[in-house]
Amino acid sequence: MFYESHDVRLLLGSAWDVAASLDDDSVDCVVTSPPYWRLRDYGGRPEQWGQERSVGQYVDRIVGLFGLIFRKMKPEGVVWLNLGDKRVDGQLCGVPWMVAKDLQTDGWHLRSAVVWQKPNGMPESCTDRVSQNYEHVFMLTRGKEHYFDLDPLRVMYDGDRSASRRARSGHTNKGNSATGVWSGEHSGRNPGSVWSIPTQPFPGAHEAVMPLELARRCVVSSCPEGGLVFDPFHGSGTTAQAAVESGRRYVGGDINDGYLRLSLDTRLQNGTLDLGGALS
Repeated sequence: MFYESHDVRLLLGSAWDVAASLDDDSVDCVVTSPPYWRLRDYGGRPEQWGQERSVGQYVDRIVGLFGLIFRKMKPEGVVWLNLGDKRVDGQLCGVPWMVAKDLQTDGWHLRSAVVWQKPNGMPESCTDRVSQNYEHVFMLTRGKEHYFDLDPLRVMYDGDRSASRRARSGHTNKGNSATGVWSGEHSGRNPGSVWSIPTQPFPGAHEAVMPLELARRCVVSSCPEGGLVFDPFHGSGTTAQAAVESGRRYVGGDINDGYLRLSLDTRLQNGTLDLGGALS
């Protein structure tokens, strides 16, 4: 145990060891972003993720970890898994979808594939293809029945909404037009599966930091208040901050004690953490 308070537990150790330490059927939601394959070295530790010799080894390792996490999830639990791709000899490897399909084969239900579009993504100098300005965030569940609250994600209607007005008044003439009583939600519309969220650099952390808004959307939609959020790749603590600020409990682990201390000194220091907790 690296740190513990009434709503936060930070564990120093590998993702596998941290996940194994949790009680079965105890986790409401996982929001995580494992190190991407062969993108950068996070300190030369032999147990670090992302430095596997082949993409197949990387995929198998993630699927194996989530086989363990499967048992730790409540039956209605939800996983949000953010993965980036890798180019070899100029072509994409398709890593995110390799992982997603193998997780399906392993028993997970692939509920949604969100595209995280980065409006301020790093520019690329390529001239033989378009720039890559998005990543995948997969929503996975243990079974068909799962917790999900759409309301915190709803987007306020904007624009003319003429199509909606025609449907509401009954003035439609196409077979695929909306008909009948207009059933628009006053609280906003479903945001869909393309989320435009700027990247956010974080002092002291590696450059691949999940934006707080992305983690927040995953947490508030897929974990009830007071529920337990888990991130086996704690990093700078984005998921931890999103969980605590929204009234959820959090447990996370990392092999790098520097990241755990960084999150305590920054993200979890901003009035969200009981600093009376025990620090190892």
